Amino acid sequence: MHLGDASKAPALGGIVVALVAMIFTSPSVASQKIYLSIGLRVGAYVHEATPCGQASNATLMWYDGRYFSAGRLPNVAPRPAKGGGWTGSYRNPEDGTRETVSIVLRGPTRFTWRSRWGRFAYRFCPNPSLPGMWRGMTPREYVE
Repeated sequence: MHLGDASKAPALGGIVVALVAMIFTSPSVASQKIYLSIGLRVGAYVHEATPCGQASNATLMWYDGRYFSAGRLPNVAPRPAKGGGWTGSYRNPEDGTRETVSIVLRGPTRFTWRSRWGRFAYRFCPNPSLPGMWRGMTPREYVE
């Protein structure tokens, strides 16, 4: 086929559409797409000093590709911060005040969470390494 052969264009267009659909519905590519949304892997995170097998409500944080959540923490959607990194906010369930956090990525499986309560470093824990009660809680990729 040469570029001037219009009779072949519809067939070629269909192939391109099929390839694009395959790429964007493939689980590995869908994961990468979500994973690259802020550069952090989807899943469970624990305080760096806590072994994955000893994760608890007090040490776990979840990231589903769209929100961070933990214990009684409402969902926090990261958004770009001035000067780099990420920021988020939520209404404190204890007293109703607006809390702001900063999120600094330290690679695709580590981040630091800073709030008025302090600075907390987290690392990714694969689902099988978590205590049994938490394994079913690990988020899947968020896909709209």
